[in-house]
Amino acid sequence: MVQRLTYRKRHSNAAKSNQHRVVKTPGRKLVYQTTKNRASGPKCPVTGKRIQGIPHLTPAEYKRSRLARNRRTVNQAYGGVIIFTSLPQCVFCVSSYKAHKQFKGENKEKIIVWQT
Repeated sequence: MVQRLTYRKRHSNAAKSNQHRVVKTPGRKLVYQTTKNRASGPKCPVTGKRIQGIPHLTPAEYKRSRLARNRRTVNQAYGGVIIFTSLPQCVFCVSSYKAHKQFKGENKEKIIVWQT
């Protein structure tokens, strides 16, 4: 005879946030075990593609330092933040921003306020 299972938590909705799997305990009992939602992993902000070489973890797992430093990043310029195909575009943006800032600083005219 098949053993009946009941949820161990309050909600019985068949939602994505309420996923379970059946696990057999050492006492040969079948119970529901709550599964975590799978993390999508880091994405490049420029192209939206996945960054290769970095594991898919939740933000809390990255913050808890579960990984060593060399597992959290990639050995490249902007490693672990953007992918290499969008690197020239980002470097151009940064350099043009710096040039604009410098140009803006040179042309700043001093305003003299006359007091009466």
